[in-house]
Amino acid sequence: MVSSGLSTVTVRTTWRAGAGASIPIDVDLAALLLNSAGRVRSDSDFVFFNNPQAADGAVKRFSDSGEEKLTMKLASLGADVDAIAIVVTVYDGKGAFGDLSAARLTIDDSGLGRIVDFDLTEGLYDCRGAIYATIVRDGERWILDAKAEYFPGLLEIASTYGVNV
Repeated sequence: MVSSGLSTVTVRTTWRAGAGASIPIDVDLAALLLNSAGRVRSDSDFVFFNNPQAADGAVKRFSDSGEEKLTMKLASLGADVDAIAIVVTVYDGKGAFGDLSAARLTIDDSGLGRIVDFDLTEGLYDCRGAIYATIVRDGERWILDAKAEYFPGLLEIASTYGVNV
C-alpha cells in the first residue's frame, strides 16, 4: 500500500496483554530518521522512549498506559532526511506480538485521514520487533510505503540502521 501527499502524520499503537500472558507486556513505538543511504545521521535521529523528540522537533513521541503515539511534521524535516522508518517492538523482549490482544497500529494524516489500520498480532506470534511502514521523501512530497520488515527486537533494528548501541 502506498499513500502519497502526506503532511502531518500521527502514528498510534494500542494494545492489551492477551488472556494467556504470564507477564506484563509493553509495546514501544519509535521512529528512525534516515538519510539517502538508509542510515541515521546520528543517534539523535532515533526517536524512542529515551529520546522522545528529534533534534529539530519535527518528530515527537508520546506515551501513556496502553497507547503510544508519534507525531511527524514532515515539512519541518531537514533536507537530508529522506525517510522515516516506523518501528514497533515488544519492550525488553518480554513476550511477543502474539501475546497481545486488541493490538493495533494506525497511521493518520492531517489531510488524508486514516491511511493504515493494522492488527499487530496477525500472523506475528513470535515476532518482537518490526518496521511496519516507511515514510519516504519523493521530490517535494512524502509517501507512505506500508510494508513490514521483521526483526528479533529493538537492538537489532537500531544497529541495522546505524544507531550506536
